Amino acid sequence: MDDIYNILAKHFLGETTIIEKKAVFEFKSNNPVEFKMLSELWNKDGIEIHEFDSAKAWNEFKRKIENKPKNIIPRYKKIHNIAAAIAFLLITAISIIYFYNGFIFSDEILVENESKGSKQIELIDGTEIWISRNSSLSYSEEFVKNTREVYLEGKAFFKVSENKNHPFIVYTDNLTITVLGTSFNINSAANKTNISVKAGKVLVESQKTEEKIVLNPNQSATLENEKLTSSETTYRNYLSWMTGIFEFNNTPITDVIADLNTYYNNRLILDQSFKYDCNLTAKFDGADLKQVIEIIETTCVLKTVIENNQFIIKKK
Repeated sequence: MDDIYNILAKHFLGETTIIEKKAVFEFKSNNPVEFKMLSELWNKDGIEIHEFDSAKAWNEFKRKIENKPKNIIPRYKKIHNIAAAIAFLLITAISIIYFYNGFIFSDEILVENESKGSKQIELIDGTEIWISRNSSLSYSEEFVKNTREVYLEGKAFFKVSENKNHPFIVYTDNLTITVLGTSFNINSAANKTNISVKAGKVLVESQKTEEKIVLNPNQSATLENEKLTSSETTYRNYLSWMTGIFEFNNTPITDVIADLNTYYNNRLILDQSFKYDCNLTAKFDGADLKQVIEIIETTCVLKTVIENNQFIIKKK
């Protein structure tokens, strides 16, 4: 794995892999002040430091910031130069030794679900996780700390084995979720993340604002536009992508199709050249897709055309 400064550069550019993101979290947890300063420095323009001599480099660095010249070197080089100039002030001896002697996850496991359905895995502590398609999870083969930590990209359902002495922590791009023993669903995307708790208690924390919310059963939290909010869970089908059980109560057909596609692999397409005023009340439990379509066609007076193994739904 690259040294930590390469990884941080990729992080600030939004180009880290799921394994590298765990390295960033580890660095941020162990060195919060240093991480914050590097983050602020990254967003400065016009930094170009060549000397490694600490005092001289630091003075040059300050001068460059004050003058803000227009010639900006590539961002990858910039973070290395910044790091070289201010390492003596920002990085403790322990963190330098820790990272420069091989920051490698030798026991790290990466699970990527590229299948059409959910993928179930069981961790060494007995925790069960169902990963949605096009999602990935990174975790250690053995938990060596006082915490059990995993990193999620996408959507997953967790049934966490209770262990009060070793909290279970899930990291996403913008939230940290801490639990002791519970079951909950996470849907993490670049601009919005939602957590819904089925059982137990969950602590949700925004990584940027450090705002915290405690969720109990049947409660949800949403992070959107850096704002963290909580509410009662009213969305009935938040686990349907995994269970195949859908319950609709006078639900607009557009929302019905969107929900069904989470389980039926985006095979339903609603022809957008029409306007639909149909609402559906029905319950499906792992039903065959053709049976589901027949009910939709009958209820909403629609027809379906099959193209490339997809069902195009339109008005008759």
